[in-house]
Amino acid sequence: MLRREFWCWLSVGALVVISGALFVPLAAQARLNRDDLCLTRIRTLAHAMIAYSQDYDDRMPFAFGRTSDGNWLWGFAHAVPYDWRSDSVALHPAYAMAWANTILPYLPERSVETPSRFGLLLCPSIQPQRLQGVNYAAAPASPRCRVLHL
Repeated sequence: MLRREFWCWLSVGALVVISGALFVPLAAQARLNRDDLCLTRIRTLAHAMIAYSQDYDDRMPFAFGRTSDGNWLWGFAHAVPYDWRSDSVALHPAYAMAWANTILPYLPERSVETPSRFGLLLCPSIQPQRLQGVNYAAAPASPRCRVLHL
């Protein structure tokens, strides 16, 4: 009887080892696929910036928005799309000049209503984090905007 239990546990252990050996490469492949997807998204954004610069005399898009009185908004989180935050309607023109909004026409899936278009800004290999001081609960300023809640 003891011998029979030994062989039973040995076969269970062997199955666990074999399935573990099969699972480890699959997990590594999934990580590689996320990294490849991130690299592809960065490449797509780079191509959009190059296309933008070709249309605007080799000038790259602004990194930050600028208010009507000339102040740069370098310390602010810029909304993408620029008009999704109803609590910052006065800053919509400034947010529209930031790079992530100016390259939107150069990105694939030209429909603004397509949420996956903004997914290009997220890398699946990195856990997204909420920014401090941004009101994510604010109602969208435009009905066509969909807020990506992280």
